[in-house]
Amino acid sequence: MKNDLNPDEREAFESVEAFLKNQTVFIGPDPDIMRDHGLAPRTPREHALLARDWERDRVGLMRDRLISNCNETWQVMSAIASSPGAKWGDSITGIWTASGDLAVVSTGGVLGFASITHYALRHIMKYWRGEPSIGVNDGDAFMHNDARWGSIHPADFATFMPVFAGGELACWVGCSEHLGENGAIEPGGLSALAESVYGEGLRISPMKIAEGGELKRDLVTFMQNMVRDRALMYEDMKARLAVCKTLVQRVHDAIAEFGADDFIGMLRLGLEDVQAEVRRRIAALPDGTTRAIAFADSTLREQAYIKCNVELRKSGERLVVNVRGSAPEFANRTINSVLGSTKAVVGNLLCGFVWPDLPRNQAVLAPVEFEVDPGSCLNSSFETPNSISMLTLFPTFTALQVAFTKLSYAAPQARTRALAPWYNMINTYIYAGVNQRGQMVASISANVNGMPGGARDGADGEHSIAALFSIMGDLPEIEVQEQEVPYLSLIGKKLLRDNQGFGKFRGGSGFQWAISPKDSPLWGFATVASGSAYPNISGIFGGYGCGTYPICKVLGVDIFERIEDDPRAFASYDLAEIMNQRPIAGARYETHTMAMPFELAQRGDIYLMSQGTGGGWGDVLEREPLSVWRDVCDQILCAAVARQVYGVVLHAQTQALDEDATQRVRAQLRAERLARGRPYAEFIADWVTPGPSGLPAPYFGCWDKPDEIWMGNEEVPSPADALQPVMMQDPQWLRIRELEAQVRQLRAERTA
Repeated sequence: MKNDLNPDEREAFESVEAFLKNQTVFIGPDPDIMRDHGLAPRTPREHALLARDWERDRVGLMRDRLISNCNETWQVMSAIASSPGAKWGDSITGIWTASGDLAVVSTGGVLGFASITHYALRHIMKYWRGEPSIGVNDGDAFMHNDARWGSIHPADFATFMPVFAGGELACWVGCSEHLGENGAIEPGGLSALAESVYGEGLRISPMKIAEGGELKRDLVTFMQNMVRDRALMYEDMKARLAVCKTLVQRVHDAIAEFGADDFIGMLRLGLEDVQAEVRRRIAALPDGTTRAIAFADSTLREQAYIKCNVELRKSGERLVVNVRGSAPEFANRTINSVLGSTKAVVGNLLCGFVWPDLPRNQAVLAPVEFEVDPGSCLNSSFETPNSISMLTLFPTFTALQVAFTKLSYAAPQARTRALAPWYNMINTYIYAGVNQRGQMVASISANVNGMPGGARDGADGEHSIAALFSIMGDLPEIEVQEQEVPYLSLIGKKLLRDNQGFGKFRGGSGFQWAISPKDSPLWGFATVASGSAYPNISGIFGGYGCGTYPICKVLGVDIFERIEDDPRAFASYDLAEIMNQRPIAGARYETHTMAMPFELAQRGDIYLMSQGTGGGWGDVLEREPLSVWRDVCDQILCAAVARQVYGVVLHAQTQALDEDATQRVRAQLRAERLARGRPYAEFIADWVTPGPSGLPAPYFGCWDKPDEIWMGNEEVPSPADALQPVMMQDPQWLRIRELEAQVRQLRAERTA
């Protein structure tokens, strides 16, 4: 049409076009950007550079240098950040191509960020670079935290800076971290009570926060004004900017040494090399289909069975991740995940567990294809809250890990990649209140980093080694923690006995802890985890999964006053012993699901928790008796459980292994198994039901057909291609109605 106009008409037409473009009411996430997890097309410059013959030793030298620079700045971030997440490793630093593809990233940190940070940069490049009121210039910095533009959840904040060489954009550098407090309806950045995105606190779309290398103080003040922990917001905005500026200088140094062309070509070459290698490794796996499921047992407001359904289909160089049949999105619960976050979980699995030797960049995920239902909790819509997306992401990770272990174990050369499930849940606490210096603080404890590892073929799992999302993260130092927040650790970093995934090779044990607030006029805790009614992980190949875990409380007594009167008042350093024997006289002993809303705590109240356990591998009766004996000696297993589960008998007085008695007990246990055995067809006839009726909580997800989704207490499933968001009722109002009904009944009985 434009070609048919004369010059004056064309000029008027273009003016109207420009005017209309500037009247866009809202520039939200671009669906084309948010659906694309692959590499951006080569730029003309990259295309010309990759046509050259590259000296691979030189490429390796450049890449290793940049990885070293990212590792340096990641360690700097850990040293200067104020947030517990970043302080103990829950961050990354990286270098992105000019198009926004993450090409080089720190070895440590949150692996999921390697698959999700490009979305925000592509938005900036498409919408803000050419926008006269914004632009992308040397010394600028951009920040965002909204998962709908490319993040895991609103507690994760990212800062990016462009790097120019010879007047052209050469790359981007950046830093992402779990900041925590973001002004949500509950403190700490993870809100279970928010019933819409508008209760989840700050949701920052990609925006410019610095020019000329300096933060815009008006924007900093705005951010601080929206959160409880104002010092944390300011300090970590400065920390991320400082890290970015350091990386900008490191990139300039590399360009000065190697040249801009070599630098830009190396970034793209590294991405395409990894993409080709991933395709080769996929092709080496056996063709076939594997499936696995996992559940969350809570929306954090009410109990529910929330299914995460996974199918892997492998054919040639194609690997398809199919999560159809998973639960629908919840309109007023915060456990949903956007599609980009769901994809990032796959990237996390591949980078951290399946192929940890690969360079960590966006290309690891690029060859993988995805299938997902619209309106799924793993593909949630724009108006659906997602601040605690881990409640569906982490069970999905477990199902993916099981499905991939089944696939890889079928290939002899890939068996070393097979692994029983890592513990997957955020067993930790959120804290908030006034600290011992009179400052308002709010965040999440980095105890989450102590997830135990799953067993492998030939090796036990590691005890409380690392979070599945940050395999080089660290546990907080108790002394450092107690300097920053007003609570003391009464039990710290002690493994919980009998807390293991039983198997021929056992999963790693999780540690326990007990904390108590002190020296604060206002303090409280919350927990936002699943797994108090339904185990979070399974075992593999006959191994056992984890147990279920509560949060325990000892209330109504100031333990510090008791200790002042009698130093032996707190002498039990084991969660189970305290809750079972109740050694503190006059106290009230309570347990609560790990979905505990924020509550105020009193001085001297005791909160006790533990990590879970990694999954077990293989038949428990095939475990070496000496390995069981060693666990008993290490006090991570008691003799009674050794006999009951493993069939291993120890002398009562000496704890020496009784090999003859062990053989007899194991023979008896095998005979009992055979006696309980039933023909498969007979078992299936009793076990399989047409639907989820009769369960103690509502069920969400497919039952046997992935294209039919059960929506809670409905009597018939809904078609998966026409899902509607589930609206849950307020549990408090339901309880009020229940109590009112009881009152009416009592009044009626009284007047009868």
